[in-house]
Amino acid sequence: MDARGQKLDGRPGPEPDPLPRRKGIMNGANLEIGLASATLLIPMLALSAILITLVFSHQMPNNNSTYTITGDGTAESLGAAYYVDYSATTLVYIASLSSTVATLLLSAAMVLLSYFLASKFAKQSDNGEHHQLPSPYQLELLIRIIDGRLMALWSYLLYLFGSKQKRIRVMPVLLQASALMIALVILVGLINLADLWLHLGTKSVQYLAMRPSSPYGFTPGRGLSPSCLSDPRGDTPTPDGGIDVSNPADCIIFRGDAANQPTLANHSEFIRTAGNQSDVNQVFFDNGLAVLGPYNPRPDWDFEATSFGSRTSCRVVTSECGAKSNTGAQVFYHWVSNYKCNDTAGLNLTGNFLALMPDESGMPPELTGAQNGDPEWQTQTGNSLQLSQYDMGFQYFQDSAKQQQIKIAYSGFRPDTPQLNWAVVFKLHLHVAFWIEKNNPSGFPIKNVTGELDPWASLNLAYNMEGGANGILSCQTNISEVLYQFVNGTFHVKDIRPPRENASIPFVSGIFGDWAYEQLHQGLQLAVVGATNPDDLAASFASAYDQAVLSVPAGVMQPLPAINVTRRVVTQVARVPVAPFFTLILLNLLFVFIGVILTVMAASALSTGQSVKDAQARLSVAAVVAESFENPALGDDARNTDELYAERRGKVTRRVALGKTENGGRRFKQIVIKSGEESGELLR
Repeated sequence: MDARGQKLDGRPGPEPDPLPRRKGIMNGANLEIGLASATLLIPMLALSAILITLVFSHQMPNNNSTYTITGDGTAESLGAAYYVDYSATTLVYIASLSSTVATLLLSAAMVLLSYFLASKFAKQSDNGEHHQLPSPYQLELLIRIIDGRLMALWSYLLYLFGSKQKRIRVMPVLLQASALMIALVILVGLINLADLWLHLGTKSVQYLAMRPSSPYGFTPGRGLSPSCLSDPRGDTPTPDGGIDVSNPADCIIFRGDAANQPTLANHSEFIRTAGNQSDVNQVFFDNGLAVLGPYNPRPDWDFEATSFGSRTSCRVVTSECGAKSNTGAQVFYHWVSNYKCNDTAGLNLTGNFLALMPDESGMPPELTGAQNGDPEWQTQTGNSLQLSQYDMGFQYFQDSAKQQQIKIAYSGFRPDTPQLNWAVVFKLHLHVAFWIEKNNPSGFPIKNVTGELDPWASLNLAYNMEGGANGILSCQTNISEVLYQFVNGTFHVKDIRPPRENASIPFVSGIFGDWAYEQLHQGLQLAVVGATNPDDLAASFASAYDQAVLSVPAGVMQPLPAINVTRRVVTQVARVPVAPFFTLILLNLLFVFIGVILTVMAASALSTGQSVKDAQARLSVAAVVAESFENPALGDDARNTDELYAERRGKVTRRVALGKTENGGRRFKQIVIKSGEESGELLR
């Protein structure tokens, strides 16, 4: 039927409905462009802004931290991630909205492009550029693509790469529409991948923040009072030219009983510290250096502090001193217990293991002359071993070569020297059955090279008559002042320096007394029974000696404040990896950028003429249906797409039917329903 209501086969048709003609063209273009632009820009901008605000406004101060704590308690570096004090689930959910919204915004982008395409289409039509106009099939593809239908791309690709004999050249308007649609689909796919990447990388972790702190009363450092650092004896010489250390600084040792016997100040704290039972002091070790520090420092505080340290190195020299095991027929001869250290052992020391226990007068028993007729026995005049009720004695030397022995009452060196050179001679009553059980479970006795029982040879010790061990260690101890640090509950020495003047007096004077013998004897026993070789024995006893040296003045140490205290605060945070986060933000902003470009293109196209909206409205399914089934005259003055239809103008409308064709197929037909009738004439 033509525009006058005539059938296409020439037969007269029903009179068309009288429709008033109004002048004008379609309007609403500005509103549609504005809505499409806002729909395309605002959601992606808002989601990006929300994510950026949440991440950076709740970001933890990672410049004060170096690692996080994972679920199994181990530490890992911060890496390239933001640590956000916010719910990881919420952040991931907001990020996932980007991929959801981006898919829904394809149609808005195509609406903006449709104005540009309509302007170009209209211009080509007005200029008679027929070779640039699309075919009906291409028009159908164009309308579906502009409508934002993803399956239209599949149809387009089949058309594009199909047989060239069944298609004409693809026109520019279709190429441009499909190119933008493909680009947007790829962009949406990339946003989905970035969202997935961010989702997989974002997780809740325990974040360790380091916050500067000044805790009141936290005094992990250890120092000496001014009275301990002053020498009350001055430079009064002793008879041998040394300094009398029998009356050391009052801060560490004093004489308060009737017999004028020396007493260790705060003796109970020494016992507790040496036995690891103190709730005030504790001795820490770092690479062989012992340091006096606080008991059980808080693990959530990292700090530095100053204190005193002691490093002792020893070696077992029993065989080098000529000590022999009491075996076979020699067991009843005292001369077997002789020892004589020389250059091979690296110290000047001669004596007998039987003389280690003092008699009732407190002096070692005199073993002068030959014993049991043995002419080889001899003693050294002036031997000055420090003895106690334990079978062990200490000999201190003035020089590092350990040749000049020191008598306790008269020293040939200042007592504030940071270095002690000494040797220990001991006799342990450990039965041989213990050693056999520990080192030879099969029970067979261990023989030496001569075939005699010698169970202690592997430790460079001599087997004594009681079944125990005789031994000699040559040692050196250095007292120092240290700067140490606690980081994550781990002790570490940061700096070592020589002690200031007189600072070593409490340590040297204190260890010369006999109050540490019990702890040293116990440490020696533990070293012997726990060692598998001479080096283990020497290292173990060196640690025991260091602990005793530092524990002696522990009771008079003054607490010192910490340096550079930082508090470790563990917080459950979201770990947001940088790469996927910024990838998602950039892709979102790229979507926004494309929206801005399309908005500018649509506005520019609209400014070229008022007919652009009319052309754009025709590039839709609604316009094609109206052109096919409605009175064409309706489009002459339609102000919007709805007015292309008589029904939307309140006029009598036609009905669309699917009638049968002669060959059994179907085609569209129009029916006019007259007033008061159920059905009308089949028009087509």
